[in-house]
Amino acid sequence: VSLRQIKTIQVPKEVPATEDKEPKEDGDEDEDDIEVSDEEEEEAAPEMEEVTTYEYEQINTDPAIWARDKDSIADEEYQEFFSVISKGDGGEAEDWTHFNAEGNINFKSILYMPSEVPRALQQGQLDEMKQGLRLYVRKVLISDEFDLMPRYLSFVKGVVDSDDLPLNVNRETLQESKIIKIIKKKLVRKAIELIKKMSKAEM
Repeated sequence: VSLRQIKTIQVPKEVPATEDKEPKEDGDEDEDDIEVSDEEEEEAAPEMEEVTTYEYEQINTDPAIWARDKDSIADEEYQEFFSVISKGDGGEAEDWTHFNAEGNINFKSILYMPSEVPRALQQGQLDEMKQGLRLYVRKVLISDEFDLMPRYLSFVKGVVDSDDLPLNVNRETLQESKIIKIIKKKLVRKAIELIKKMSKAEM
């Protein structure tokens, strides 16, 4: 991502090449004018003018967390990312799975299990339950809450990034995409595997 910066700087004013100096008329020379040699003559300071420039500074130069090797990511980084996507609802992440799905459809994903039951689920307000995962296509955010999980897994948070989805279609068209349906099945399987792993760890 690039951040545009606007700056105003002083630069020498350009003088048109066709502009000729007006010849001095006889008698215009001041009596106090003194001739100096070329060695002593100092070049006159150029006339300056303000110019607005635009510079682009690269920000977020680090690759997205889901695109990095999971062995290089500390638990603290996973927790920080969870707090961003969960918006503080659900406490810290109890556990997570970070994987690359490869085959006919390729995508990268991180799925989180929150340590606390989300507020809406505690109050039995399923209709107000914010479900869905962050969906990216080629690292371009498509939706903060894209419906990729069934209602019974609506508490699962995470991110999905696929290079196989088109960028120039609307959300409704994506929902009916065969690629999305395949991604949903793989995500549900991964979420259930994570829950099973957590249940075994508690025994």
